[in-house]
Amino acid sequence: FALVPPFMSNAGNTFLKGKVQRLDGLNGTLAWALPSGRKDPAFRNIAWGVNRPIHYRVKVPAASQKIVALGFAEPYKPRPGMRILDMRVEGAEPQLLDPMKDKIQNQTYVLLFNGRDADKDGMLDIEVRATEDSDPNVFLNAIWVFSKDAKVTADQIISGEGSPNTELYYDCGPEGEMYAPYPRTDALRTVFAS
Repeated sequence: FALVPPFMSNAGNTFLKGKVQRLDGLNGTLAWALPSGRKDPAFRNIAWGVNRPIHYRVKVPAASQKIVALGFAEPYKPRPGMRILDMRVEGAEPQLLDPMKDKIQNQTYVLLFNGRDADKDGMLDIEVRATEDSDPNVFLNAIWVFSKDAKVTADQIISGEGSPNTELYYDCGPEGEMYAPYPRTDALRTVFAS
């Protein structure tokens, strides 16, 4: 049994910071990946989806179009094909990524999506899921949101050059640190045989 921090909704386990809302779980880790070279610092941290998808919602003008970039760096899996990520951004075509496709741990990747608030609710849904035949524990390092006309490349984002021009820059890993000051009380019920 656990008593969760007071700002977390009991209905849906929701976390909200600024324009970003995370639904259904707050697992994350700081300094999980160690990419080499000049890389945006957000590639070090991750949000975890432990046996479930990672689901974010980003506040945008209703019905607007945005370029959404999702960043990944896999330091754990030893070979390709073990963790395949299925990424969904509202209004865009889904994309798949094997973060070990180049057989290099800590390799950084950014995938770009032409997102659109298709349901016109002022929120852009972003989700990372596992494919049916891979590790169900998915991850996401960072989210960037740009205007629909922004001229930005994956390489600019990876190096950090694209970040100052974003409408939204979100490092997914520190969520756990954000709620760390709030006490959580866990209780374990045990029956002992005599």
